[in-house]
Amino acid sequence: MSIRAEKSCFSGLNGALEEVRRLGLWPNTILVEKSPEAGLHWHAEDAHVYLVEGSMYYLDDAGNRYEIEAGDKITVPARTVHAEGEIKSRVILLIGLPEPATKSGFLVARKIEDL
Repeated sequence: MSIRAEKSCFSGLNGALEEVRRLGLWPNTILVEKSPEAGLHWHAEDAHVYLVEGSMYYLDDAGNRYEIEAGDKITVPARTVHAEGEIKSRVILLIGLPEPATKSGFLVARKIEDL
């Protein structure tokens, strides 16, 4: 499986929440002011990432870059190697997960060698 980017697929937080509800996902909201590019990693769960505010990018293990802006969605299937790009200014993400996550178990970044 690979990362899938969908441009202009929702409008605002309410639009993202409507799709999360329709897909039967659990919503998690994240605000990030600034962050360096993450190293390549993977997660045990599927992640549906809705960019509500700002712009950023994702990378896959082949070096492909997926630019997203408010209204775009990135889907990262479970066990897909990827990296979240550098965030230079505030972004708000709504992340839909297939099951509720505990704070300690929320999208744990796992090492590639553990895949």
